[in-house]
Amino acid sequence: MGKVTARIPANMAEMIAQTDVIRDEIKRTKARERNALFEDGVRQQLLKEGKIKIHPEVLKRLTTNSNG
Repeated sequence: MGKVTARIPANMAEMIAQTDVIRDEIKRTKARERNALFEDGVRQQLLKEGKIKIHPEVLKRLTTNSNG
């Protein structure tokens, strides 16, 4: 087994900066997830009420054209 040969103290200023970056990224991720859930709920409700209609063939055509 190896031995501890040196001890390097933590850089607290760097740790605080990284904590802020990580926290902000988590906030952005959660916001995107909430938005996606909201949009899906609205879409499902509008479909159920018959206010919108999704045409799979049109969706397929649009996604095929936009990718290539």
